[in-house]
Amino acid sequence: MEALEAMSSLAFPIKDLIRRRFQTVLIIAGLTICVATTIFLVQFGNTIGFEIFLLARGKLTTGFSYIFTVFIIFVSFLDFLACLLITSFLVSMAMSQRVQDIGIMKATGCLTNIIFSYFAIELFIMILSSCVFGTVFGVAMYYASINVLNAFGFSLADTSLNLWAIFVIFLAFMIAPNLIGG
Repeated sequence: MEALEAMSSLAFPIKDLIRRRFQTVLIIAGLTICVATTIFLVQFGNTIGFEIFLLARGKLTTGFSYIFTVFIIFVSFLDFLACLLITSFLVSMAMSQRVQDIGIMKATGCLTNIIFSYFAIELFIMILSSCVFGTVFGVAMYYASINVLNAFGFSLADTSLNLWAIFVIFLAFMIAPNLIGG
């Protein structure tokens, strides 16, 4: 019985997200691009020697590696801030357009915490799907760029993925937008 209630409680936000396709696709696409860019930068930087952990493992000189490491960290930080701004702007825009929906929910007897949880579930679904799509797209772009550069004659070793960095990026992009949007 509880599983049926959980399914029905998730079905309504999902149907509402499908009903508002343009806003949903816009939010998911924006956040997906931010997650994919950050994962790509960190993984590609590690492959060509711009270690995110400030370690030059013999690929480049220490000074050169340090300069580009700072650059990658700075661009990743700006990308993270862009993600937060996209989330807060689009959530506030969506909420301002849904004042009538909130009024109808209140008129039918929904409590404020139920309305808040409904919108929080919608936000969580969009952020989770964005992070999953962004992670897959970022890793795919990493492998595609390595293969393209190797085809053009550069000798880049296909190193294994830094799963801890991907996990940290995934968690950061999951937690922060949920806190900002909620």
